[in-house]
Amino acid sequence: MQRFLAVSFFIFLIPALLAARVPVFVDITSAENEISQRQQSNDAAAGQSGDLESQIASLEQDNQAQRDKIAQARGLLSDLSVSRGELYAARNRTNDLEQKKRVVEQLTKNMAQDYELQGMIEKFTKKIEDNNVLIEAHRKQIARNNLSIRENEEEINYLRQCVTMTEGNENSLDDIISRQNSNSSAFDSFVSANQ
Repeated sequence: MQRFLAVSFFIFLIPALLAARVPVFVDITSAENEISQRQQSNDAAAGQSGDLESQIASLEQDNQAQRDKIAQARGLLSDLSVSRGELYAARNRTNDLEQKKRVVEQLTKNMAQDYELQGMIEKFTKKIEDNNVLIEAHRKQIARNNLSIRENEEEINYLRQCVTMTEGNENSLDDIISRQNSNSSAFDSFVSANQ
């Protein structure tokens, strides 16, 4: 069991070690410029994602409004259906031609209203479908932006490590040169005194 754990540990550790990037010496100005560009890119992506989130919220509100309209239209359709049934029953009960004519006019009006409501429901449903397509596209763009931001942040952190290492090396180099200058002064003094 312990051997299995040890092997499993190394199996998971090796890819992590291989994925880790070791800082290298860099041109500090170039690295800082790239950091700045990546931060600007992140700011732009975050701003775009914020705008897209607002648009998604607006589209979702519109979808809810469309669903409310569909519910109202279906309620009216139900009322029209009940009314239509009553009109058919009234038409069948009456023998008066004038009364039948009035009932037929109302039936015609009722069916036209039913047809128009069905069309409106289709229009509202299509609007919801169109909004959902936009919402999905916006969410995909937000996911791409988040991935880009994450990649930029990783690169920014790496570049900062490189800059820190390079600055440390430059400080160390300055110390070495300073010691050499001190040694050169001591050498010059020694040589001058012993000639």
